[in-house]
Amino acid sequence: MLTKTLDLVIGGIKARLLKYMGLAGLLFNANMITNNIWVGGLNSPRTIISEGFDTVIDLREEDAQKYRAILEKHGIEYFNIKIPDGMG
Repeated sequence: MLTKTLDLVIGGIKARLLKYMGLAGLLFNANMITNNIWVGGLNSPRTIISEGFDTVIDLREEDAQKYRAILEKHGIEYFNIKIPDGMG
C-alpha cells in the first residue's frame, strides 16, 4: 500500500515538474505520433512557435485566452476542447 501511494506522489511531482519545465521552455513536452502529429503536455508559446507548429489542439479545461492570443498572433491555429482532467 505504501509503495502505491509513494508511486502516485512521485508521479504527481514528476508531472508538475515536466509541466513547469515545458512552460519555462526548458523542455519540449511532447511525443511524435506521426511525422506531423505530436501529442504532449503544456509547452510555452515560444517553444511551439520555434518548433514550427501551425496548429495547437488544447485539451485543458481551464481558460487559456492569453495563451491562445499569443499563438494566433504568430499565425498558429488554436482550438480548445475542454476535457476535465479527473483530478477534481
